Amino acid sequence: MDNTRVRLMTDLQRIEKEHYQLREGERLQDFLALMLHYIGDPQPELRDDLICTTFYEWFQDENMLTATELHSLLAVLTDEQHLFYRIGSENDSSVFTRAFSILPHCVDCRTP
Repeated sequence: MDNTRVRLMTDLQRIEKEHYQLREGERLQDFLALMLHYIGDPQPELRDDLICTTFYEWFQDENMLTATELHSLLAVLTDEQHLFYRIGSENDSSVFTRAFSILPHCVDCRTP
């Protein structure tokens, strides 16, 4: 596991414990960039439990993302590196990137 991935997991676990609030000096944009990078990670804990749930919580809090930030984020999620990533490929994990890039568009991407 690479150090950036491990750090992201640790940070998102802490953020979850702190009710999805960022600490002083932390920037939402830094986390969003890493979350987008790992949105198709084959490991369900990172992808499902941490990234998807954090997106959901941050989207529900109107103060976390401005309309401009949300529009920019959704544009990235629908680009060639996310929603259309490696369309037609077989026998690889690219399907996770495509599938999980659409979930932040949903009202509730958490499992009941």
